Amino acid sequence: MNLAFQTGASYGMLLSILIPNLTLAISLIPVLIAPFVLMSGFFVNTNNLLWVFKPIEYLSIFKYTYQATYTNEMQDLPPFHCTHPCNPLAEAGFNESLTDNFFILAGLAVLYRLLSYVSLRVLSRPAKCRLSPVE
Repeated sequence: MNLAFQTGASYGMLLSILIPNLTLAISLIPVLIAPFVLMSGFFVNTNNLLWVFKPIEYLSIFKYTYQATYTNEMQDLPPFHCTHPCNPLAEAGFNESLTDNFFILAGLAVLYRLLSYVSLRVLSRPAKCRLSPVE
């Protein structure tokens, strides 16, 4: 969960650098986060997503956090009694292992922090000095 917090803080830092106005940020942040939540696999099975939404799914912090939690809870359970052989991880559309999810979350945290650094460097270039020479 700490890794999910760090990744979310990195994403929040990137958005706070890119959106300069506070009222605009308050309006845009839910719009920018809602697709990540919707494509995480909690509301919609990831096997049923259209190909258009796949990039949003793979950039979602919530997908890997939910998938890691779900995998942690379901991986060592005894088999369910179903009429057919059932695997809750496969039915949910989760293909990554617990370790993969941790490394992907760490990679997203580093990616968002690097993008934040680059954005900060580009957006905060100092203006040229306009002082006149001393006579």
